[in-house]
Amino acid sequence: MFVTVATLVLARDSAAQSVAIGAQAIPVITRADPTAGARTLTEGYISQPMIMGHAMWNDFRAVYKGLTEQWLGVSADGIVQNATGLTAPQLVR
Repeated sequence: MFVTVATLVLARDSAAQSVAIGAQAIPVITRADPTAGARTLTEGYISQPMIMGHAMWNDFRAVYKGLTEQWLGVSADGIVQNATGLTAPQLVR
């Protein structure tokens, strides 16, 4: 069983700065019934705890717009924030 325990995303309105922080773990519960001595044993623990982080201080929206319009052939207006005001570089020949 795979469970994401917590994910927190902090983003500013400016596309030039974004920070993402996340954490996840896999809870494991084991039960043995019956065992030696006719007892029931149950144990639980957290497996593979992980903390992730990502920060970006550059504006790559023009590159995203160029790839969306040149490679996929669709308008980037609904995909990239404020795409109409960006000049896309030539990325795909």
